[in-house]
Amino acid sequence: AYPKKKSARHKKGILKMEAHQALERRRSTRWFLDRPVDPDDLKTIVVQGLHAPSWVNSQPYHAHIVTGETLQRIKDDYLEASRNGKESKPELPPTPLEDWSPLAQQNMTHWREGGEHTLGDIKVMEEAASHLYNAPAIVYLTLPKNFSPWSLYDLGGFGMGMIIAATDQGIASLPAYRFVIYPDIIRQHVEIPEDEVLVLGIGLGYRDSYAPVNRIIAAREPLTELLDYKE
Repeated sequence: AYPKKKSARHKKGILKMEAHQALERRRSTRWFLDRPVDPDDLKTIVVQGLHAPSWVNSQPYHAHIVTGETLQRIKDDYLEASRNGKESKPELPPTPLEDWSPLAQQNMTHWREGGEHTLGDIKVMEEAASHLYNAPAIVYLTLPKNFSPWSLYDLGGFGMGMIIAATDQGIASLPAYRFVIYPDIIRQHVEIPEDEVLVLGIGLGYRDSYAPVNRIIAAREPLTELLDYKE
């Protein structure tokens, strides 16, 4: 008889998880350890993210990985801007809170209240954000100017693919609006072409299990509230 094939994979002596495990174990990490991520691992994460579907295979997105001294300069400038009260001007404008659906507003309110309950003072979250969550690597994702709305789906799928690939390697992640609120600062240090729109930043690194901000858990809507099923 042939031996059964193992469904788990191995790399560098680490037991690899199945896709459903990566999805279930992924958590937003809001404070990372002072531990760099191997450049080859970062490149692998991007390559694996490219397996995400794309509208007519357009693949309109571009990834800019930033680490080391360049990222530290961005962090320093961000911290100064934050403490000076610099206005946020992301290149993809956020939707005002009052324009979200009632359900979305309710979910966001519950999340903020949960964060306050966990931390005792929500300013702890703001302090972590002002330091860009101590991320040792950030992947900035861009789209060409005048992009199709469908390209936002493509970029989101690409980003999620990278997040799952990172989780599979034991690398934590955080897709965050905060990473792109000062595009002028980012462009001072990263060569992002003028015809690209800075859409999202994803922090990558190793989770600090002792950081209070990493105890925050976001609840998800029950299936009965978000799914209609018809045969």
